[in-house]
Amino acid sequence: MAGLDGLSKILLKDASEGDGSVSAAGKALARSNPIVRLAGGFAQIADKAYMSPEHCYLYLARRVATAELAAARAGWIGGRLYNRLSGTRADYVPLSGAVVSGILRLAGEAPPEAMDRGAQYLVRRDVARDYLERAGDWARQTGLVS
Repeated sequence: MAGLDGLSKILLKDASEGDGSVSAAGKALARSNPIVRLAGGFAQIADKAYMSPEHCYLYLARRVATAELAAARAGWIGGRLYNRLSGTRADYVPLSGAVVSGILRLAGEAPPEAMDRGAQYLVRRDVARDYLERAGDWARQTGLVS
């Protein structure tokens, strides 16, 4: 993962990121539907509220797998186009502050006091993979994974 070494480990996700992209247009169209807005509001609240260690681990595993698939697709033009249209990033894993805090605790680190549990962060893919592997010891001990 030498290509990731020059990137920051964790970024605060910019609210204006993706403006003008096809994925941003699709999200704006979806938000115009009141049912989608309501369901999206519940999803945002649930993601930013307390998450159990099990949920944090599973959420991180899913997000890391998605980023790794995006990285594999990025090797050819069709894959890069798919990533662009779907809004998937190959270099970073998007996570809420609640998930990052939970994963840091599982990995044996204290979350920074300045971390906003309600904010969205971008964690570099290799760093997220490392946290997933470190939290994997806990997951095996508790029987969450075998």
